[in-house]
Amino acid sequence: MTKKIFVVLSAGMALLLLLVGLFGCNAGKIKLNYVLQTSIDGSGYVVSSAEGDGKSVDIPEDKGFSKVIGIGQSAFEGKDKLEKATIPATVKSIGKNAFKNCASLKTIVISGNSLTKIEQGAFEGCVSLESVVLPSSLQTLGSDAFKGCARLEEFVAGEKTSDLKTIGSNVFEGCANLRRVVGTFDLISKIGDDIKLKEIGICDEIVNGFGQRLDSPARPSEKIKSIEKIEFTNPAVSVIGDYAFSMCAGLKIVTIPSAVTYIGRGAFASCAELEMTLEAGNEKYALQNGALCCKDPSVPEYGYLYAVIGAATLPQNVSRLCSGSVVKSSDEEFTLPNTLTYIEDHAFMPSCGIKRLILFDNADLQIASKAFSLAPNGFEIRFFGGADRWATLSENVKLDGVTVTIMG
Repeated sequence: MTKKIFVVLSAGMALLLLLVGLFGCNAGKIKLNYVLQTSIDGSGYVVSSAEGDGKSVDIPEDKGFSKVIGIGQSAFEGKDKLEKATIPATVKSIGKNAFKNCASLKTIVISGNSLTKIEQGAFEGCVSLESVVLPSSLQTLGSDAFKGCARLEEFVAGEKTSDLKTIGSNVFEGCANLRRVVGTFDLISKIGDDIKLKEIGICDEIVNGFGQRLDSPARPSEKIKSIEKIEFTNPAVSVIGDYAFSMCAGLKIVTIPSAVTYIGRGAFASCAELEMTLEAGNEKYALQNGALCCKDPSVPEYGYLYAVIGAATLPQNVSRLCSGSVVKSSDEEFTLPNTLTYIEDHAFMPSCGIKRLILFDNADLQIASKAFSLAPNGFEIRFFGGADRWATLSENVKLDGVTVTIMG
């Protein structure tokens, strides 16, 4: 009797093991389904759906004799146990809602440099994502792509260069913890104004900037005011445009690359906390004791002053104070060189800390009508020249709140 019972139990155990083999061992895995596709992205397989509740998925480069070129619409949507997705270099597109509401997804690994498109809502609701690094090949970022990724702190779309051209709406809506963004300036501009960025990396060769003029009545957003560090990640960056970072009041760190050949007026206006450095080898600009000016005598901008951050006196070749250039002085008395020929509108920022300006006359000196319109309260000009000459110079200059002393 005992022997028969053992035989029966053994048969039952064998059946149980068989069932575990067929079903149980697949419980922690994800099975991928594919469709064959021919489109502008090429011919190959696209992941159409996924089965199972695994924590990790490693999408293969090929299936049979064809490459895996895409992840289809809603392929992994709602897989709330998925923690890591590895995407091969063959994939060119990630479809609409592909990983939407994958609440446990923490890590996305994208190999190679072939991905060109992330469609609408692809990672929407992935609340566990903290960092995303995308290849420079990405050209299109669809609307709502990372909407609701509440823990997202870092987003990189190309570490040194970027092909990103099309950016949808509300890409980062609800990403309240986003602190560092690397990509094109258009990408950074699309981030909500209520998000407090701290670091940005700019891949563009030409940086047009936030573009807010100094006489604009609009208030800068929290996004702009909170930026502390700007990095030019593209080694070929050549242009920093007018008013590029003019309202970044919290900006502390900027290094101007050696390849930069143009800096616009007001580029660093109101950046009173800034510690600026200049890469060695820049042939056009010089940074002397906190004064950034054009040093190249072969160009029309020779002697133009673009920023004063911590200087009390200026180099003797300075010929023009650009708009927003005098950001912060290290002394309450500030002396302008006798080589000066023009003071532009809004040259002196409210943060400059200057109480007394020493201005020497010369035959070529001109002063714009709003040159001192942003000067701080109690601003005094001590003019070393005749009273008649000052009357001519200041005929159309607004001097509200400014005291002028003729020194003769």
